[in-house]
Amino acid sequence: MKVAKLRPVHVREWHSKLVKEPDLHLTTIAKVYRLLRSILNTAVEDELIDANPCRIKNGGVEHSTERPIPTVDELRHLADAMPSHLAATVWLAALGGLRKGEVLGLARRHVNLEDQTVTIERSLQEVTGSGSVLSEPKTLASNRVIVMPAPLFWVLVDHLEEHVESAADALLFTNSQGRPVRASVWSKAWQKTRDASGLHHIRFHDLRHLAGTLTAQAGGTLKEIMAALGHTTPSAALRYQHVAHGRSRILADRIGETIE
Repeated sequence: MKVAKLRPVHVREWHSKLVKEPDLHLTTIAKVYRLLRSILNTAVEDELIDANPCRIKNGGVEHSTERPIPTVDELRHLADAMPSHLAATVWLAALGGLRKGEVLGLARRHVNLEDQTVTIERSLQEVTGSGSVLSEPKTLASNRVIVMPAPLFWVLVDHLEEHVESAADALLFTNSQGRPVRASVWSKAWQKTRDASGLHHIRFHDLRHLAGTLTAQAGGTLKEIMAALGHTTPSAALRYQHVAHGRSRILADRIGETIE
């Protein structure tokens, strides 16, 4: 359909079909709706249409439920159940806050053992017809340097020694042929790991929630959480500070002890 022929009724019908799709989460539908609305706002600015036909009240509002945050014990179980050459992916997500594509795009040169840092400057993505492709990270803020907590540092020391070639550009995670790990192959290993450990409810993205929560509980500011996780807006980072509010009693007690 030509953009100029789009009417509010068409958008409502399309949105209604999405809502009825059993495999689509309401959060995803809200994001898709916001994208269409943004595209059509540009069409209005370019005078291709007179008005934006996206007029569904609260159509772009997300009503996502609070995701469970894995415990450190659950993290350890998941890492132990993964194939040994992929176990470090769990630790990088949970203690470094990396996205899956960012993890799989890492090379030896991105890990600085002397400074105990990991540099994120690219991401491994699956492109239809092209397979695995190394590309720019999700956003400009995704280009960042992560300072490793001690547990992550020692995991990577062992991983580099056991599973990574000596060349600076050698990928941290490869298949038996030395090629990048395909998303489908990784997903099968992850699903098998969750089944083996009995932690079916934990998604890989939940590991990033753990990283954000630990940063907030350690006293990280909003900007520090955003920098660590590569967020461009405060909204996502705020959830971790909300979780950290559970430490209010501990902090208040410490203040009291200081005054005494």
